[in-house]
Amino acid sequence: MAWRRGRSLGWRGLEPERVEAIFARQRARDRFGHGAHLVAALVFCFCLALPTSVVEIALAPLLVTALVRIPRAWRVMLAPRRLPLPWLALAWAGWMGTSALWSVDPAGATDELGYLRWLGLIVLLWPVLDRRDHLITALVAGFALGVLVQVAHGLDVKFDLDWPGFRRQPGRLSGWWDPVVGGTLLCGALGLNLAAAIYDRGGRRVAGLLLSGLTAAGIAATGTRGAWVAGAALVVLALAPPLLRRGVRRRDLGALPFFAAVAALALLASWSLVGPAVRARAGAGLRELEVAWAAGHYESDTGRRLLMWWWAGHELAHRPVQGVGVGSYRAWAQAHAREHDPSAAPPSLHEHAHGMVPHAAATTGLVGLGLLASLLGTALISGLREPPGAEGPAGRRLGPALGLAGVLLAGLFDTVHLSSQGAALLWTLAALCQPGRPVAVPVRARRL
Repeated sequence: MAWRRGRSLGWRGLEPERVEAIFARQRARDRFGHGAHLVAALVFCFCLALPTSVVEIALAPLLVTALVRIPRAWRVMLAPRRLPLPWLALAWAGWMGTSALWSVDPAGATDELGYLRWLGLIVLLWPVLDRRDHLITALVAGFALGVLVQVAHGLDVKFDLDWPGFRRQPGRLSGWWDPVVGGTLLCGALGLNLAAAIYDRGGRRVAGLLLSGLTAAGIAATGTRGAWVAGAALVVLALAPPLLRRGVRRRDLGALPFFAAVAALALLASWSLVGPAVRARAGAGLRELEVAWAAGHYESDTGRRLLMWWWAGHELAHRPVQGVGVGSYRAWAQAHAREHDPSAAPPSLHEHAHGMVPHAAATTGLVGLGLLASLLGTALISGLREPPGAEGPAGRRLGPALGLAGVLLAGLFDTVHLSSQGAALLWTLAALCQPGRPVAVPVRARRL
């Protein structure tokens, strides 16, 4: 059962009937092109969980296929111009580009603006959203492979196998991902799997239960404490609607103990690999937080994050409307440090504020933060509303929305939109939640 059934936030100029007609015309008149586009999109979605270089390479076939298809499929390619998400994306990108005019670090501005390339996924994936279930399956399969690589990483550490490619800090079992990036990506994967575990039936529910438990163990294994908090919050968020809505069916409630038991078994089975790392990272985090608050020392990982949030707040207070300019976060803080303490050395900060909200607020002001919130809020709300005519279990349809929620929760502690792989997943999930999207053809359909 879906959370809400409605018209999916489509604009008046593109009614659901018109959307279905456009996609039916595409399938009838450009069957080969549609199939090629779907293959490129499936490969890209699967590769999202692979190393960053592979993700970058996988974008090229999707872009080339979309460009080649324009002469025969221009109607479906131009349809998003009547939908809100592309226009909100353009508005936010335009404001970021404008803020580069007052940036104090032009090189940093160029680097941050480069991540806007992933916004194009909102348009590139639109022509195959009638195969949305297939794209979600590819995403889930890719992340399942990523978790298996984490298991190999754990075995390498536990038995001192010295396999190549697993050189991480102690307590960070993240496979081929950077630990922070891996934690954020797996929060998105957890949302995809939780939707199937809670809202689907039969084999899909069992698969969702097992994958949810393994993904949660993968989040724990990365040692990324922000992702731990985000993952726990996501579980509460996903379980809240079936518990709070009126008229809950007994079989929905009866499945919750089973869900908890299967997830617990998956976590216990992996505890021998991730347990010591989790205990070490949790204890270190508590100590670092205590030292930062009590003694004012911010040299630790946790302390530096608190310091970076403090500087982001100060930059927002200095220029609340327009911000200090894209790419200027660290340079501006170091340039103004002596105004607060003439004897202090320039603060040791990252190029970003370790959080989407503080960084967007500091660099683009309340205008940029509002545009980003509107863009992501529109996608999230639309993802929770079913297109007219949608049938079958709601788990697959709600998966991208819960996945997007997981990435955004992780984004409280990670500047997701300024990470190549994080931004790729963020805007892929937003594209799958596109307002005005067509009714998806189930995976079990015989013909693609």
